Amino acid sequence: MSKSHNDLNDLAEAFKDKEFRESYAEDFLNTHIASQIRVIREQRELTQEDLAELVGTKQTGISRVENVNYSAWNIKTLKRLAFALQCRLHVSFETFGSLLEEGSSFSRSALKRPSFEADPIFASYTKPSLKNSKSYVDAMSASQAPGQHRGMIYRSERLASERADSQSASVPKSGLQEEINPSDSQPLQAAAEAQAS
Repeated sequence: MSKSHNDLNDLAEAFKDKEFRESYAEDFLNTHIASQIRVIREQRELTQEDLAELVGTKQTGISRVENVNYSAWNIKTLKRLAFALQCRLHVSFETFGSLLEEGSSFSRSALKRPSFEADPIFASYTKPSLKNSKSYVDAMSASQAPGQHRGMIYRSERLASERADSQSASVPKSGLQEEINPSDSQPLQAAAEAQAS
């Protein structure tokens, strides 16, 4: 969807109307999400039935979320879809002005995402095991500002452990929203000491 300069000027002018810009933003969001789910599913060579099985729903549920007119999005479902498609979900508040640029660059190729295995970022690393988080923290610490990734790694490891525990014991996940202070955790202190020596 490429827009000419005049079209963008007309759209920017129309955005001065609050009701129009909010309606446009909502329609664009619904179209973007539905289209990206379908594009990535097709990129992974999955049928709607395949994706439904990965997500734990029915094919009709996938058909519904791939419909650009669907608007009952729920973060939990979008996360399940993202993980099934080997992606992460990113939610962000943006300015209306950024919508002009997003709309002008909206295309099938812009919606594609590589799978985790094909992600060029991870292909360039030696792929330290996430099961051994101290090694990963040490590897990341060597190339990052102190503490920048350690808190996220510790939280991710903790969430993965809690998710596994909750799935095996059918116990509700507790404390997932709790903020973790990296300086309060012993594993991170040990990693920081290892980096300092």
